[in-house]
Amino acid sequence: QEYSSNAIKRIRDEWGKVQGRFVDISLNLNSSEQIELIAATISYQKAPSRHVSFCNDLVTYLKKLKRAPSENLSEMLANCWPLNPITATCLGPISRRSYGQNQRSIFSFLGSGEPLGFRHFLENTAVENIEHIGYSLAEFWDYLNYNWSSLISSSQDSHNFAVANEILASLETAAQKVPALADPVCEKIIKIIHLLQITRPQTGLYPNRVTLHLALGEDTNALDAQIDLLQE
Repeated sequence: QEYSSNAIKRIRDEWGKVQGRFVDISLNLNSSEQIELIAATISYQKAPSRHVSFCNDLVTYLKKLKRAPSENLSEMLANCWPLNPITATCLGPISRRSYGQNQRSIFSFLGSGEPLGFRHFLENTAVENIEHIGYSLAEFWDYLNYNWSSLISSSQDSHNFAVANEILASLETAAQKVPALADPVCEKIIKIIHLLQITRPQTGLYPNRVTLHLALGEDTNALDAQIDLLQE
């Protein structure tokens, strides 16, 4: 159904005939298994200590929320570097949305050469300041908005993305009067908030100050000025 959803009726009918000859077998991995799958797909030498620290902080926070299902979750998240741990956590839930195709969407994101995707990030990121390298949730939002916009527009998340784009447009206008709003971090915060809202039922992560600083790979309180400015 997902493959033929955009085809004409005759093609969909033909797919329907084929579908009737097979038995549907559901292969739905839980969140820990999907993170383990992501970690096994990525090859690296050693994750930076800063990234490992953020992974530990995220698992500690998830335990407080009673949402850390695996004892070795911190290690698995560390093995996902250079994916930010929040990005790795949200990747699975996004792949289950109506515009995703489960595990296929994960591998497509990790391995394809689509603009703004993970491979594009690796090929265009310098390694001079390796401690601060990480593919953030804001960059993942850019990837979705650029590559999947037509599918998203007909999905249950269309309103969320439309609102985010409207706010980003308003931010650009407001920055002409308040130059501090032109800080790229302000734009990233808005994108992260909207993806956290979409994935919250699966991850348990609310778009608060704790998750924002982890999602951007910044120390606690480092984003207070930008968050306060956006709230005003």
